[in-house]
Amino acid sequence: MSKVLIGYVTKTGSTREVAQRINEILTNKGHTVEIRQLDEVKDFKGFDSIIIGAPINGMNWRQDAYEFVNTHKAELSNVKVAYFALGIMAYQGRKLWNKTVNKALVKPSSIVEPIDTAVFGGVSGDVMPAPVRFIFGIPKDSKADQRDWTKIEEWADGLCSKL
Repeated sequence: MSKVLIGYVTKTGSTREVAQRINEILTNKGHTVEIRQLDEVKDFKGFDSIIIGAPINGMNWRQDAYEFVNTHKAELSNVKVAYFALGIMAYQGRKLWNKTVNKALVKPSSIVEPIDTAVFGGVSGDVMPAPVRFIFGIPKDSKADQRDWTKIEEWADGLCSKL
């Protein structure tokens, strides 16, 4: 099996929790996995694959994650890469916003082509004011945690055979 690095950026801890679950699944399938915050990743020696995860802020993948891919594109081109993102509007809200959120990984994918990508529901750290919910089409009674653990686990399981 392969040696995998999962690098992530998180603001509230929800992306770290997803990275940890992906780690558990890959480890159970025989992969050797290390998890680090992206700002702690200095080199890729010894890794066959790198999974990079970050939240979506302002309808875009976090800028520091994108900059990481751009800065390390030469090194990342020599390993298998996968990207994941978490966005509160991945599964809810108006279709226009869903489409925008679900395109968040197009930009990093154009720099280093991944073996796979996924956009999952995220966690809203703050209570959204009524006008914001209205603009985005988010119901008043929507859950703050939109992560679908079944989808996350299925993606990670499917990723195992590609690593």
